[in-house]
Amino acid sequence: MPLVLCPGLVSTQAELYELIGLLRRDFDVVSLDLRGHGLSAAAAQYSFTAFLDDFVTVMTEVASRHPCSSATPTART
Repeated sequence: MPLVLCPGLVSTQAELYELIGLLRRDFDVVSLDLRGHGLSAAAAQYSFTAFLDDFVTVMTEVASRHPCSSATPTART
């Protein structure tokens, strides 16, 4: 079962290293850094809408790899 972790605005996935290790015992963990944070590349635009779009993209990819997942994202309006 997939579990997606997205750190907040002032943290990165590196700070979740120990937690990710523990969760991987029971879940297929996917973690991401927001654009311009941690291992993520810089971007032309920074906004909550852009961050949300990035997260929806990740969730869509996760759902496509795990079609039985109940966490299929819905399109934003």
